Amino acid sequence: MGWLFIIAHAISMTLALAIFISIFRNDPVKGKLFLTAIIVWAAFSLYKLFHFSIIIGLMTVLMYVSFSLITFRSIKYRKPAA
Repeated sequence: MGWLFIIAHAISMTLALAIFISIFRNDPVKGKLFLTAIIVWAAFSLYKLFHFSIIIGLMTVLMYVSFSLITFRSIKYRKPAA
């Protein structure tokens, strides 16, 4: 059951961060608002996951950190949308 939570969070976080990149490149203000919504969603999800299992919660935190670093590196080193 735990692997299902991790796969679901990996898919949803990847999609959310891909949408964030496209919104942020077109309008940084709307992108920051969307990022705030992602952070609130992630905090709520982590709260629920840590109550389910500490190991799954820690794995999800590691996944969130790695996806976030990849996303922000992508934003930093690519040119803005035309």
